Amino acid sequence: MLTFQENMVQDILPKWERWAYWVTGIYGVYYCWWRVFIEGDALRKRHLHFGLRKNWSFLDRSYDFSDNDWLQWMIDLKVHLMLCLIHIATSQICRLLRLSLSVRLCGLLLCDLSCLCVIFGYKVVVFFLFKVLLVYLISQLGSVAGIWIVLGADIITLTLSGFMRAQSLFLELSKQSQFYPAIGFLFIKLISFGVDNAQIVRKNLQNQTTDVPSGTTLTEKKITSTDDITQSNETPMTGNTKSSLLHLLESLVYLFYLPSFIYGPLIMFEDFRLQIKASFAAAEPSPTFLPKNCINILKHLMRLVFWMLFMEFSLHYLYFNAIAYNSALKKLSFCAVGGIVHLLGQFFTIKYVVFYGFGGQLGRFDGINPYPEPRCINVLSCYIDVWKNFDTGLHKFLKTYLYIPVGGSRHGLIRQIASLAVSFLFIFLWHGGTGRLFIWSFGNFLVCSIEQLGRTAERSPIGQRLVSVISPAMQLRMKCLLLAFSYITYSLQAFFFFFHGYEARIMCQRLVVTSTWLQFGCFVGVIYACIHNAKFMDCKLGKRKKFS
Repeated sequence: MLTFQENMVQDILPKWERWAYWVTGIYGVYYCWWRVFIEGDALRKRHLHFGLRKNWSFLDRSYDFSDNDWLQWMIDLKVHLMLCLIHIATSQICRLLRLSLSVRLCGLLLCDLSCLCVIFGYKVVVFFLFKVLLVYLISQLGSVAGIWIVLGADIITLTLSGFMRAQSLFLELSKQSQFYPAIGFLFIKLISFGVDNAQIVRKNLQNQTTDVPSGTTLTEKKITSTDDITQSNETPMTGNTKSSLLHLLESLVYLFYLPSFIYGPLIMFEDFRLQIKASFAAAEPSPTFLPKNCINILKHLMRLVFWMLFMEFSLHYLYFNAIAYNSALKKLSFCAVGGIVHLLGQFFTIKYVVFYGFGGQLGRFDGINPYPEPRCINVLSCYIDVWKNFDTGLHKFLKTYLYIPVGGSRHGLIRQIASLAVSFLFIFLWHGGTGRLFIWSFGNFLVCSIEQLGRTAERSPIGQRLVSVISPAMQLRMKCLLLAFSYITYSLQAFFFFFHGYEARIMCQRLVVTSTWLQFGCFVGVIYACIHNAKFMDCKLGKRKKFS
């Protein structure tokens, strides 16, 4: 463990300047929050006709239920947790009885499919199974391109409103708010499973080709393969067939894993397969009903319950969601608009900490260790870091299956920008492919590209020459100023993700077009101070001695 002195951060700014940033950043943020509270209360009776209702009677205040994702989570929480408890009980009983790996996988798969039938109905589950079967058959051909073609066509159909309406009618969807997140997560898991499986099949075919001499006839190949099997004391039925069936069971459990099926988090196929295989195959001398890390899991679940209740409490006082979806946006002060921007980011972070956290912690009962939860945006100073640390599973998927295969960062700047473009094109289609989402996705691509160009320029000979003549403190100030404008650009395009087009344009106009120079200068100043504070916290939490 680090001592107090070892954990100290070597600050390169004067103490008075550091304190000025802390005071400016904290006061600016909380003053904007205060304005949202005051003006939200004033607008509640006259303008906020939608999105408010009574919830906790002892508070005697209206509750903002305008966010559909959070509202649906709270409605479905009891049923979702009950079904997850059935899943956990099934898994733990199998572990207690010391059943074989294949039997445990079969039990979990049947349990999860039955629970999904309760949630969606049998038609939807059969629809999911058809997609899985199609991807599995294509992967058995060893064609990675075939996987991308089929699933690429599938994701394009999901952006067509007419097709989606026909699909909803055919499947008789009663819970569309759960179906679309589930189909989105299943789509990414299908790519991860399909591409990995196709690569394994292709590698095995190549090994078989290279192991047999080029002049060998087909009959000789069969004899050779039979001899190999005999030498390893395995027949096709007891060896390869069993391993193939086990691999198929692992794949199906991964694709239909209940704790993370609807609300996440994402985990890559190979990581899931190795962890669940190691956990289920481990022989315990005297197994108990609950795993040894049960206390730690419950502690994390209690922390998530606290954040969930905290959000429920705050939505009785801060009506930022209801204001954003009403005509009241034009009646807010400039500081209240800035407060809504910050509150939406904080709410979005905590929402996915809760969503991903519950699924991740419940998965730990099966030995599945989740990726890190979304990091607080207050300690992320640049937008590239937001994508790396907010949704770790999605970032790992993009990096593994899109960014690196296209070129990544090791084949020059042009290939790197092209890799970013392909990644954000996928993000655009995966989120729905609408006009406002194109603005959001293109804005993400633009901001990340500019930040990457800045990093490349800093490492260039000219950049190194400039760095050598500028003091570290001045370098930090210049970086934070540039990142402040990058953050503003990110905020403007993020409105098109959170809001409909009309509300997003109003927010952009209020912050940039119709604001006075003094208001805009104060806005930039507070963000500049917050970037400094984020860099300081990131350095401290990262246990580094110096600012990078």
